[in-house]
Amino acid sequence: MIKIASAVKEIIGNEEEALIALNEGYLNMSAYAARIQKRVEKVCKKSVKNGTIVAALNRLKGKIKTSVPSFDRLVIDDLAVKIGLTELTFERTSDVVAITASLSKEKNIFGDDILFICHGVREISFFVYEKNRKTIQEYFKKIKPKFVKNKLISLTVRLADEAIPFPNHAYTVLRSLVMKKISVIDNITTYSELTFILEENDLNLAIETINGLIRKA
Repeated sequence: MIKIASAVKEIIGNEEEALIALNEGYLNMSAYAARIQKRVEKVCKKSVKNGTIVAALNRLKGKIKTSVPSFDRLVIDDLAVKIGLTELTFERTSDVVAITASLSKEKNIFGDDILFICHGVREISFFVYEKNRKTIQEYFKKIKPKFVKNKLISLTVRLADEAIPFPNHAYTVLRSLVMKKISVIDNITTYSELTFILEENDLNLAIETINGLIRKA
């Protein structure tokens, strides 16, 4: 028969958010114990009291390490924000591919009107300024986008040279945003830049979250 402490350790060990909360002291142990009580009973094959699970959690505090990468190497040169963006996503047809290629040849179209183009296997997404959305759509004539989302922002982290050789930068930032319940619409990475497309109402929390992870070069 599996011991209660072992069952609790196995369960919380697979729930990183709860484990971080436990280790940092802000986990509501009673509520969490109630949530996992039936799972513990199923594993242990017997009735288990809420208080017994809480006691097991108390003993585990600080004894299980999370898999979260260290943040000490996440050093940046710059944090840039662009607001008032729209996403336009089209089916990746031959016509759309051709129009996308022609757009890249248009003088001043990139940066002024189009910020990013993401090519997928079946879709192509454009991230443009809302004020220029109609101008971009005119290039596609009667081809309608399959998805349009307004009121977006881009948040770009430019890594310092000393930080680039170390892995997990994108994961570190993405995970931290998701942990704060921030909806990440898309993320785009280059050699030294991490760009996250977010909803406008998440801007302040996102900046606060990232500033809590990084130190300036």
